[in-house]
Amino acid sequence: MHIRTSIGVAAYLIVFIGCTMLLPALVSFLMNEDVYVSLLVSSFIAIAAGLLAGRLLFDPDVELNLRDGFFIVSLGWILMGIFGAVPFWLSGEIPRVIDAWFESISGFTTTGSTILNDIEVMSRGLLLWRSMIQWIGGMGIIVLSIALLPLLGVGGMQLFKAEVPGPTIDKVKPRVKDTAITLWKVYVLFTLVVGVLYFIGGMNWFESVCHAFTTMATGGYSTRNGSIGGFNSSYITVVATFFMFLAGINFVLHYRWLKGNYNSLLTSSEFRWYAGITVGAVIFVTVSTFNTTFDSIWTALEHSAFQVVAILTTTGYGSFDYELWAPAVQFLLLVFMFFGGMSGSTAGGIKIVRILLLVKNTYYELKRMLHPKAVIPLMLNKHKVTQGVINEIMAFVFIFVSVFIFGTIILSATGLDFFSSLGAAASAMGNIGPGLGDVGPTETYADLHSVAKLTLTICMIMGRLELFTIMIILSRGFWKV
Repeated sequence: MHIRTSIGVAAYLIVFIGCTMLLPALVSFLMNEDVYVSLLVSSFIAIAAGLLAGRLLFDPDVELNLRDGFFIVSLGWILMGIFGAVPFWLSGEIPRVIDAWFESISGFTTTGSTILNDIEVMSRGLLLWRSMIQWIGGMGIIVLSIALLPLLGVGGMQLFKAEVPGPTIDKVKPRVKDTAITLWKVYVLFTLVVGVLYFIGGMNWFESVCHAFTTMATGGYSTRNGSIGGFNSSYITVVATFFMFLAGINFVLHYRWLKGNYNSLLTSSEFRWYAGITVGAVIFVTVSTFNTTFDSIWTALEHSAFQVVAILTTTGYGSFDYELWAPAVQFLLLVFMFFGGMSGSTAGGIKIVRILLLVKNTYYELKRMLHPKAVIPLMLNKHKVTQGVINEIMAFVFIFVSVFIFGTIILSATGLDFFSSLGAAASAMGNIGPGLGDVGPTETYADLHSVAKLTLTICMIMGRLELFTIMIILSRGFWKV
């Protein structure tokens, strides 16, 4: 472990965060808001602290290893949450430290849970900052840093493995730096397109920028109390649904499709499952809500598709209060909070590929019981999946469910009812945003106990880093020389 250099690398990430605060500060200044002062001071604090720690601790001659990568990733997200919260607290618009920390972590992890009861009274500078931290967190600040770390003389593969600990790492380019830059280009392109479409649909320039950031990040922060439903526009709802679905797809597949490989989506087993689950769920919810909640089949389809995609991709936008729907529909949405989108997307959750491989492995185990001497390899996209990958997935799901249960128990102990605790824990672990009950789509997390908020922020971070990164650094063996 190279603790000093690792802290120094994480410190330089804070410099980047401080620089990004300058944009909302400028917007706030141009709009004659006093909050630009808080943003400038927060930017100075982050840049100064990051540069000072980086200069004192970073050693360019040290070669980082995988263990250092896990430490930098975990520390980086914690520090981002701390410094990202400073503008909220310093401005006085979120006066409690725990609330500012909650809002910041919810942003960077693209969860979208909020403690704000009235979003529309916030200054535009801070609303833009909320959206920006989700956009930054969407593709992962550590993946972004892969493109920047070579400037410091540090390789990026260690961080890439720590940030993307899924079953496979499907690189676009031979070098990790080139992969990060390529994926960010696709990310920026889609953000620009959806922003323009929002503007055409009636959003002003500010709202279209904010919602473009949070749509592609599958984050869910909105500038309106009613979220996307607050615009009362079928056009905006459809655009949001389509781009949330795109954001839930592996960005490597987006890149290949844009380069002319149009079969890349259809040949992906994970995409076929992702699309199939989405279509099946939309049909089920539409049938369930038609003639019960909605009189028009098209209105039922519009809101059903939107909420299914919003939950499955862990975006968390709202167009309608789904707690008014049938219990079976609510249960389905609760299950989708665990699923998430595809691996390599900005979505949270367990990921479709893990669900797919678990289902396949269960089916093949049944076949092996009937034919004990048969050799039945587990295949994914014509590639053999090793038993080690299956073991990793089973361990991941076990830890995910265990943390979810433990979190639910703690939330219940703080006085939150069981149904709300269940929804809040699932929402935090899956980086969704809205939950059920007292933290449903029309409620906020403002009235929760401080212990509950702290518990949820931990769940958000663990869910965003897919558990293993945090669990590894908490293990005793990690710190042994």
